[in-house]
Amino acid sequence: MVLTVVWLLDPPVYSTDVFSNNEEHPFDESYTMFLADAEYGDVSVRYEEVIEDYLLHADFRRSGDTVLTIISPTGEKTEYDLHIEWDTFEIKKK
Repeated sequence: MVLTVVWLLDPPVYSTDVFSNNEEHPFDESYTMFLADAEYGDVSVRYEEVIEDYLLHADFRRSGDTVLTIISPTGEKTEYDLHIEWDTFEIKKK
């Protein structure tokens, strides 16, 4: 019972890298990214020095379906359907 209360007040976070910067998914720190429903978690860009590239990082806080939106500095918008589970996810370009 105590674990249930703790879990409800401070849910577990599934932290992962969604994808890296490439021809199919171009981005860097100048892009804006967000989930349609903030209760599902947060997304951000991080630079990984080991691979010398940018990664789209996510901290998911709940499972379900939402939309990931990425907006370029020029205003070009790309949307992805995102299905989140507790320890995995599926992402598909709209």
